[in-house]
Amino acid sequence: MSKLPEDIEIEILSWVPAKTLARFRCVCKPWCQLTLNPTFVHLNINRYSKTNPRLLISETSEKQLIYSLDSKARDAKPKRLNLPFFIKIPRHHVEVNGSCNGVVCLSKWEDCYLWNPITNEHVKLPYTPFVISSRFSPRTVFGFGYNSRTKEYKVVRFEFSSHQFGAKVYTLGRDSWKILVRQSNSLYEVSSYNGVVQLNGAIHWMGAYHYHPYPYPIPELDYEINLIISFNLESEELQEIPCPSSLEFENNYFSMCVLEGCLSMFYDDYGDHVEMWVMKDYGVMESWTKLFSIEVPPRSKYTTVLYIPNDGNTLISNDHRFRPFSVTGVRSRFKESCTHIETLLSIASLMTRNGVEIETASMKNNKPE
Repeated sequence: MSKLPEDIEIEILSWVPAKTLARFRCVCKPWCQLTLNPTFVHLNINRYSKTNPRLLISETSEKQLIYSLDSKARDAKPKRLNLPFFIKIPRHHVEVNGSCNGVVCLSKWEDCYLWNPITNEHVKLPYTPFVISSRFSPRTVFGFGYNSRTKEYKVVRFEFSSHQFGAKVYTLGRDSWKILVRQSNSLYEVSSYNGVVQLNGAIHWMGAYHYHPYPYPIPELDYEINLIISFNLESEELQEIPCPSSLEFENNYFSMCVLEGCLSMFYDDYGDHVEMWVMKDYGVMESWTKLFSIEVPPRSKYTTVLYIPNDGNTLISNDHRFRPFSVTGVRSRFKESCTHIETLLSIASLMTRNGVEIETASMKNNKPE
């Protein structure tokens, strides 16, 4: 049989799923070399991967369970992924902090990992001491983003205690942590449970701004403001984005997502309806608009959005009584989720090896169960 011209082979293979391409590496040496070529990998990302997004779900349990779900299929059955490492800290589950071009950011306590579920390549980021000092270990929250202009991947770590706040950033390829801020009295409290969203060149978290006079508390001067905290991936500045002024945040549930290219907020007051709000003009509080309100039956658990596709017709939630998009096969409630694309992107190609341990495992060890 005559061999196809190389350009025709590349054209055909660039439309093939990354998981299949990973298997093709065993077919012949030329295909193996092709799938390791960064130019081809990015061609495959743009042609196939970005048009077939999936959903990564972290389950609320101590079993360190992460599932991959087809975000386009109704009544999809999630596939359980085997983590390529064992983290020996019981009672602290793995948190999903975002996914960029097929690389997933996971954390457990103050440790942070990058992982490609398709190639099973993973790396633990270098240790960095806490920015703030405290009698007890500060709470930590991470975020992961990609700057398309500078082609840089960055990991952000927030630290906060009762009266201190600090933040650091790690840029892949530079192999060092940089302190962004260290402050007392006033502080941000950041949460990853309400969604970590990348939009307009920035990473976003739900959070609150607190002012607590220290070391001498003055109750009448204490105050707290609920807001969205963003990190600009290029300028490396923290910014505040206001939430809808009409919403009550105390004892209610809210989460973020991106809908039709706009920063959006899902709000549940545990009543008989849930709401979706959209910020039409990015960064402008007055542009918050209630997009829709859905009546829900009486329930004992909150409802949260996990994913809304571009057509806006499908809603995935973790409430087992109200779920237009049903997810079967996951026993406990979901805690975090993020959109994800499957790629062959090499983590080793994104960062220096000095001080960084890179371990690549065989793909067969990460087959879905």
